[in-house]
Amino acid sequence: MPKMHKIKLTRSQKFGVYGLSLLLLSIVFGAIMLPSLKYYMMRWKVAIKLGWQMRYIWGKLPFSIDMKFYMFNLTNPDEVDNGAKPIMQEIGPYVYSEYAEKAFQEDHDEDDSVSYNARSYFYFNPEKTAPLTGYEEIIVPNYVGLGTMNIVVKERPGATNIVGKAIDNILRKPNSLFEKKRVKDILFDGMPLDCTVKDFAGAALCNELKGQYKDFGLILVEENQYILSLIGPRNGTDSPRMRVYRGVKNLSKLTELIMYADKTNMSVWEDDYCDKFRGTEATLFRPFLNNKGKDDLDLVYSSLCRSFTLRADGFGEWNGLKTIRYTTDLGTDGRTNPKDRCYCEDPKNPDTCMKKGAYDAYKCVRLPLIFTNPHFYLADSSYLSQVDGLSPNKEKHMISIEIDPFTGIPLHTHTRAQFNLNIFKIDKFRLMNKFPEALLPILWIEQEMQLPAFLTEEIKFFHQSFAFGLTVQYLLMFSGLLLCGFSGFLMFKEHRKKKMEMKTTISVKSASQPNSADKKININTLQPATLPTSVDYTHLSYTSSMTMPFSECITLRSFDAMIFLKFIKRYLPAVISNNSIKPYKFFDMSLTKNIKIGVAGFCMFVFGILFQTAILPAVLRVQVKRQIALKDGWSMREIWSDFPFSLEFCFYFFNVTNPDEITNGEKPIVQEVGPFIYDKWHEKTNQKDHEEDDTVSYTLRTTYFFNSEKSKGLTGDEEVIVPHYFILGLILTVQRENPSAMPIVGKAIDSIFKKPKTIFMKAKIRDILFDGFVIDCNVQDFAGTAVCSEVADNYEKLGLKLVGEKKYLMSLWGPLNGTDSKGRMRVQRGIKNFMNVGTVVEYDNKPNISVWGDEYCDTFNGTDGTIFHPFFNKKGKDDLVAYNELLCRGISCHFVSKSKWKGFDTLRYTTDLGIDPENNPRHKCYCPSVDSCYRKGPYDLYKCLRAPILITNPHFYLADPYYLTLVDGLSPDMEKHMLIIDLEPFTGAPIHAHTRGQFNMFINKTEKFKLMKKFPEALLPLMWFDEITILPDFLLKILRQGLLMYKIAKIYQYLMIFGGIVLCSYGGYKHYKLTHVEDTKIVGELEKTDSINEADNDNTSIKKSKSTTIQKIAVLPNIN
Repeated sequence: MPKMHKIKLTRSQKFGVYGLSLLLLSIVFGAIMLPSLKYYMMRWKVAIKLGWQMRYIWGKLPFSIDMKFYMFNLTNPDEVDNGAKPIMQEIGPYVYSEYAEKAFQEDHDEDDSVSYNARSYFYFNPEKTAPLTGYEEIIVPNYVGLGTMNIVVKERPGATNIVGKAIDNILRKPNSLFEKKRVKDILFDGMPLDCTVKDFAGAALCNELKGQYKDFGLILVEENQYILSLIGPRNGTDSPRMRVYRGVKNLSKLTELIMYADKTNMSVWEDDYCDKFRGTEATLFRPFLNNKGKDDLDLVYSSLCRSFTLRADGFGEWNGLKTIRYTTDLGTDGRTNPKDRCYCEDPKNPDTCMKKGAYDAYKCVRLPLIFTNPHFYLADSSYLSQVDGLSPNKEKHMISIEIDPFTGIPLHTHTRAQFNLNIFKIDKFRLMNKFPEALLPILWIEQEMQLPAFLTEEIKFFHQSFAFGLTVQYLLMFSGLLLCGFSGFLMFKEHRKKKMEMKTTISVKSASQPNSADKKININTLQPATLPTSVDYTHLSYTSSMTMPFSECITLRSFDAMIFLKFIKRYLPAVISNNSIKPYKFFDMSLTKNIKIGVAGFCMFVFGILFQTAILPAVLRVQVKRQIALKDGWSMREIWSDFPFSLEFCFYFFNVTNPDEITNGEKPIVQEVGPFIYDKWHEKTNQKDHEEDDTVSYTLRTTYFFNSEKSKGLTGDEEVIVPHYFILGLILTVQRENPSAMPIVGKAIDSIFKKPKTIFMKAKIRDILFDGFVIDCNVQDFAGTAVCSEVADNYEKLGLKLVGEKKYLMSLWGPLNGTDSKGRMRVQRGIKNFMNVGTVVEYDNKPNISVWGDEYCDTFNGTDGTIFHPFFNKKGKDDLVAYNELLCRGISCHFVSKSKWKGFDTLRYTTDLGIDPENNPRHKCYCPSVDSCYRKGPYDLYKCLRAPILITNPHFYLADPYYLTLVDGLSPDMEKHMLIIDLEPFTGAPIHAHTRGQFNMFINKTEKFKLMKKFPEALLPLMWFDEITILPDFLLKILRQGLLMYKIAKIYQYLMIFGGIVLCSYGGYKHYKLTHVEDTKIVGELEKTDSINEADNDNTSIKKSKSTTIQKIAVLPNIN
């Protein structure tokens, strides 16, 4: 077998190979690896696969959308009745916060799709609406009357006479078809429609409404009595079933609509083009859009039964991201555009089409609504000529969607539309027999979506990641080109060197024969055998084809001089001067390799210590402060202000199964019913920063929305038997405050509640929680009037809602829903000291609680409960303290164990909501009085809420066993009823928590109140709640990235220290070995040579040292 010979490359060839390799790698990286990585990373980022981040955000938007309503007030109704042109006045905006979610999601892996029901909740935002309140009255057409006449003219023109009479009777013969209404009633609360009429025409029309009232957006409140509102029917209700692509298999089809209401097309327009679903469902678009806006986008507004094409209208920027602004026109132009004729009344006849800019949605919604852009922007000028008071403006009235072209995510949108009704003359209807012809604007809406900063930052990071990939690609390409160029330069130089090979020689003269001729040796052929055994450095000379002197060559370190020194160092261990051996003297200050290693190691070690003690802590403080502090404009302030996710609030009720037996003195038996699950949204409104003490004050607002999906079949309409909270609360309050007034209070209860037989009532869960049950104070007797007078003066403090003259609604949670807290909270921002972030310093303009009359109990002592300081002790030595304004108390949680949650190492904290004054003297300030304390467990809220409510852990968990003996049906369980908070200690983030509590009321024998004359003594549980906080995945991802960066920094720190120690040790060892071992060998050889020369009395030669020793000399000669 022939022997293989290795191909030895020159240095220039090596550089060329490296350069070509880098060029090839850059091409492969840029053409194959980076696009593939970009596609799969993008798919993971934006596809809505179950478990992926975008699915969570898409399924339930972690922020609210501003829904703005602009109403048109008719300023000249009487003139319009007589044929004059309508004059409109725009009033608004009335801003509502819209919370959107996709309910009942179901994945279909076979076609990579997901189906769901869209659901939106609207909640009035007084802060953004101010100074408007929603109670302003405006003049609008009677929507039922005008809408009905529009439908009759379309469907049954011959019936206008009889329908006109029916409307006249239903509306109780009004003088005009225009009426004055409150804005809130028009939008959500509703305007009454009384269909209790007897005449034939009215009864016929009402009978028609009875079967289709839901289609007309009516809500049935009683038989033949309805409420009409424009937006109310959409509030909290589910849309028809929708089905869209998830984008896992094909990103270009992301969220494309493929089915609506179990149909694969609109099935409205009888035309393939108009009926086809063309586009997405408008929340996401495909990624990788053309940066120059050459791509059109399609979306489907299912509520309008129509697809729209979005076209680029310019470029913009949103929070540092470059965007493409897309727009479209809501109107149609069937007269000139054949594709729009399918939207006409008669698609075959262009004359039946509306003029440019209007879209008749009657076939879609079965209501005579006509949609346009606000103020008839882009519409035919004839519409503007029919109405005064409108002023179309592109910036204010254009649909605008700013999209990040890389991800296809909308960053800032303005979706706008105007609702209109036709008015026209109808001779056979007295209320419209002089009407002018006009397209009358009713209102216009603007749905503004702004992607919050914490999500925008993620998109920025995504951009930066791929920008880094491109940078790597170009660096590889540039490095490859640079190395190839350098290789070419070296090859050119080597080629030139071969042509101009220098003849360099060493002239050596023997010391024993000073007059002998110089012996010239060519460096290229220099060998040890050719050198004399000794040489006098005074006769050592250097010649070269170069004209430069030898001394200058040495000084300048020329190429020739380096070659010369290399050979001198290798072959001449010493020179002779004046008959004595002179070893080379080392004057070169350059460091040896081993010393360099040692110095590098020492520098690494010092830097590692410096990084550990100074740099990392400083950087950490700056970064943690920026991520934790509540400075306006920073990401945590935005998250803290308006939680980008909802909490899961679970209600469990206790149904009393033996109310009659309790009345006769038997022990209560209760049955737990639930959970009834609501989504709870946190928002801090009316914020004001106080730079002087680094604080921010705000008003807390919480909103609850029923979640039927999570409630698993429970609807809230279930009925339970509970004590009548008003009656029992009134009796217990009188017992505390004025026992002597019990007889008169008993008479008042008989009067107000029509002589009830029991204090227990049967009520629906939703009425108990939010909707309310009625308290009718329309009484005449002295006792009832006295109590009702007190109620009238304090109904808001009592949590009652006035709904009519002397009529109130009472609910447990209703007063807390969508309303601002009674007092303003003021907390530390943590800019000056982030360890104080969130600490409460003031509530309701008071520096302490001011309830208990005790310094300890009246101290806030904690944060507001939504944020905590970072750097908790990992062994749980720090307590977790939060102030709860509803409990008028700082709740201190203690560490119980280490835990894990979704891969995070957490500290588990817990507490007991109850008090234990017998074993904890500090709790005595919470007792009803100094001399009267309850047994362990109940915490009396009377001083705080002015209501006889006691709070405990659910099912009396951790309470004195005595309370369990008074009630049957309870079963305390640590896993189900313990309050727990899983805290990530580094950031102080509560990533998982169950805040649990139970509301109770005492019942006892009350001699002077007949309904409780035989009552047993018991602490009766009313209901308990479980507020579940689970930090969503997209926030956990941010948390995980921060912890990862910190861990990398810690690893880097220890690598620097350990690496420095290793390099120092290695360099020191090698240096010691070289200087103390090899030098000994060299000196020994030289001494041996010197002794031999003395013995032979021969000063003319030095025996040559062994070549192995000579070749190891690592010092340069000092040649004069």
